[in-house]
Amino acid sequence: MIFRFLDFELDVELYEIRREGERLPVERRVVDLLLYFVRNRNRVISREEFLEGVWPDVTVRERIVDQMIYEARKVLGDDANKPRIIETIRGRGWLFVADVIESALRRWPQGSLPPGEIPFVGRKKELEALEGAMDAGREQRGSMVLITGEPGIGKSRLIEEFADRASRQGVRAYLGRCPEVDGAPPFWPWTQLLRAHRLAIGETAWEAILERTPQVGQLSRELDEKERWRTRVRPSHVGNDRFLLYDTITRFWLDVAEESPVLLLLLDDLHRADESSLQLLRYLAGEVRPKGLVVVGTSRGQIEGRAVTGLMGLRVNLSGLESRDLAEFVERASHDLGEVTDRLDPSAAGGNPFLLKTMLRTDSTDGRRLLLDRDLVLEFTCRLPHQTQFGLIAASVAGLQFDPSLVAEACEQSRDEFVKALLPAIAIGVVHRSSSEEYRFSHLLLRDSIYDALPENLVETFHARLARVLQAGNADPALLAHHFGCSGRSGDSRIAFGYLIEAGRAALGRLAIDEAHRHLTSAAGLAAVVELSGEESLDLEILLGEAEVRCGERRLGTRRLVSAAGAARAAGRQAAMAKAALAISPGALAIDIGVVDQLAVRVLEVALEFSDDLEPSMCARLRARLALALHAEPNTLDQRRDLLVAADAGEKSERAYVEVQVAREAALWDPAECVARWASLGRAAASARRVSEPELEGIAKILQITTAQEMARGADARIFLTELVDLIALSSLRPLEWYVLLYRASFAIDDGDLDRAEEVLERMDTVAGPAGGANAENAYAAGHFGLHWHRGQFDQASAVCQIAYEKYPRIHVWGCGHGLSLFRSGRVAEAEAIFDQAFEVLAGQSNRDLMWLGGVTALGDLCADLRREECAGQICRDLDPYMGRIAGVGYAVLSWGPVDRVVGRLRTLQRDYIGAAEAFSSAERVIASAKASIWTTYNQLDRADALCLTGRIEAIRVAETAIHRARELGRVRGQSALVVRSDRMLSDLHEMIGT
Repeated sequence: MIFRFLDFELDVELYEIRREGERLPVERRVVDLLLYFVRNRNRVISREEFLEGVWPDVTVRERIVDQMIYEARKVLGDDANKPRIIETIRGRGWLFVADVIESALRRWPQGSLPPGEIPFVGRKKELEALEGAMDAGREQRGSMVLITGEPGIGKSRLIEEFADRASRQGVRAYLGRCPEVDGAPPFWPWTQLLRAHRLAIGETAWEAILERTPQVGQLSRELDEKERWRTRVRPSHVGNDRFLLYDTITRFWLDVAEESPVLLLLLDDLHRADESSLQLLRYLAGEVRPKGLVVVGTSRGQIEGRAVTGLMGLRVNLSGLESRDLAEFVERASHDLGEVTDRLDPSAAGGNPFLLKTMLRTDSTDGRRLLLDRDLVLEFTCRLPHQTQFGLIAASVAGLQFDPSLVAEACEQSRDEFVKALLPAIAIGVVHRSSSEEYRFSHLLLRDSIYDALPENLVETFHARLARVLQAGNADPALLAHHFGCSGRSGDSRIAFGYLIEAGRAALGRLAIDEAHRHLTSAAGLAAVVELSGEESLDLEILLGEAEVRCGERRLGTRRLVSAAGAARAAGRQAAMAKAALAISPGALAIDIGVVDQLAVRVLEVALEFSDDLEPSMCARLRARLALALHAEPNTLDQRRDLLVAADAGEKSERAYVEVQVAREAALWDPAECVARWASLGRAAASARRVSEPELEGIAKILQITTAQEMARGADARIFLTELVDLIALSSLRPLEWYVLLYRASFAIDDGDLDRAEEVLERMDTVAGPAGGANAENAYAAGHFGLHWHRGQFDQASAVCQIAYEKYPRIHVWGCGHGLSLFRSGRVAEAEAIFDQAFEVLAGQSNRDLMWLGGVTALGDLCADLRREECAGQICRDLDPYMGRIAGVGYAVLSWGPVDRVVGRLRTLQRDYIGAAEAFSSAERVIASAKASIWTTYNQLDRADALCLTGRIEAIRVAETAIHRARELGRVRGQSALVVRSDRMLSDLHEMIGT
């Protein structure tokens, strides 16, 4: 971050003050003071505040402030009697009076460029397009912009110039670059954006943000000098950062955008972005339009097939500079290069700024050939001293951006010797300093030209050296695996394989599944080279199969795991077979509602045949998983209970104990025992936290939310959701993130905010992806059924239920929802047929769980609609024990209102008007406790219907008032179903009164 005032620049990252590009010699404490000044400008700062805010942990004399003020004025040429920058406020302190402009980028004086910098000329149309997007952002019309073009065409230079111009207008502009090196960390460009914001606002404001949003701190944790590893191993450390919930980061940037007229986020080189960064960008894309947030990305080409391709609303394709701009470019670029030969033809570069600048340096007449022939770039660098060439070779192996301390150690030099050797390359612009501790090749083409031209033995040698240096510093296994793998030595390949397995296991443990899959796939690629033993091959197959299952490639992963299980059984490795079985059926996290995975059941049963040879904890986990796998199989309640009793018996690890407790509540789910389940899940969540099992804790939290909704404890459900959000962000629980959106959609529907619910459901479907499985499909269907139902779109609601019921026939609520929708659409005969079928299956059923309760509640509504008085008594008896509860579609992912409301309707049908009135009154209390206000109007209309049926005129008048009130509320909320029903009831009421 750069703070500019008058002709000075205060560079936060390099911690220096410059005047017209020249660094000023100044004491560090002066920089401390000026930095505090500019961050707290426009208010008077006392001596005491300076001491507390600038040097809180350092013992200094009180007059140090006066001395540093004096030194600052001296450096800046400021007169205390006629202050332009620092004004003394007698008796109070000092005020920074100069106008300050914040910028994420450095600006260089006109006509003077640092070595390697590309001049900026032309691009008028492109800048106008970008400034148009910025102007729209000021009007709260955010946008996504993609700038494309060939390497060196000026994409990065364009966004730098745009950011600089925006900064001069007081607009916050932050830049994040995607790394151009192998083994790069996930989320790195987003981490850079957070870093820029932190530098801009200062530590005090940043700490306040972290108190409100601790998840943000997890992504930027490496920025804290007390916690991060040094720059030389930063990529590995960032790769270990835990997964950040997309919604948290998105909301963070939207909040920042609301604090200023417009916010610019610039993402350079998206073609090299990791998949997680692109997914976060995709998530953010759905939120920017109603906000003052403009996201600008650059890429070579359209990033075909990648998640970001369809996100960018505005496309800017850069072509070569126009002829009228070439002369200006040559004049400015040659400013620091000396005389340029007359034979140079600028058009030979095709208007490509980087190629043209390189032609000027190399005196080459063939700019286009630079893209195809790296010899011209090598000819350019071969003019450098031998020691400089040696340093560039080592640096190219480290990557586009490198830490000179790391590379110097690999070269067996001191840091000072290495940097001194690089000075000629820095002078002509091959390398430049990107921060106080990092250096960078000025363009990837230069780095790749040097690296690709290296003899194979030299590449291997330097990779081996870097690997040893990193290994001594306990670097990340993935980075170590990269360098050991490139060393080409058989022994190092074996080491690389070990580090890839280690990295894969660690990523699986953090549920960073994509990362785990990448590492383990690379390990499989090395398997033939390192000649694995049978045991090692089997372990790799199980790990890779587990990663494939978890990242959505379930068929491929399952086939691999089944094969591994067979091989383990044949080899007598019962523990390995049990691991494969557990990976095929990964517990409550992947339990598919309404689906029986027969393959998982069979593999688990076979694994349990050898339970005598397994440790107790493994047996307990296998039994718990089998109980979960059978959850949707009819007539297995006793078998599931016996499995869980056996799993809970005997000695076992606390981790296995927690898994058994969570599995019991998910596999048996008895609505009559929700109070006991509430307590059990609380204990399970606490135990999971104690043994550092965030996945099990997350599942327990999900079940707690569902239980709270079922028990009409809306406030508790929202508290548990907040805890789940924090847990996901802090513990890398990516497979659980879509549940957060699911519950937010459910709460929005309960609140009657249907538009918001629809928006969240669409994001949920995107985030869940194929890994969501049947749970995500059922949840998505439940949400849209609720939206269509409350909006009175019964044909659409019917279609949703019909499709879901055909795919998941064990979930009877879909059949009943289909019947309800058909009845409201006027297709009574079809609704009658569905009711008869569902009544035969559900009424009086002894095997009762949450899915049964939701189905019977919907069946009761359908019974009341059809006026099937002969069936009302049985359904009412089934529902009576569950009064005071909220019925749900699915595992409470969509509320169907209180059971009491449906009981009231059934008692009305039985002409038990007193009992009906009591049920409706109870329903009101349940609705208030559940915070599900959308059902208030339904309850009012159902009660009004009961009052009308009494035939008493005073009751009818009360009913009429309630109907009018419900109609108005339905109109305001956009609940067309309520409006239509109210109109029909008023028509019937007036006809009754007239009669």
